[in-house]
Amino acid sequence: MPVLNKALWHIVTRLAEPLDLAALSRLCAVSPYHLSRTFRSGAGLP
Repeated sequence: MPVLNKALWHIVTRLAEPLDLAALSRLCAVSPYHLSRTFRSGAGLP
């Protein structure tokens, strides 16, 4: 599954839970830097 899709899936399935960049990047198996750049590039939002 592409990183952006995986990140969005984790965000949507955990709406009620606090989620920070470090935790989300661990769930997606990428670095926080890579996730941030991928998300900004794909979603248009930092």
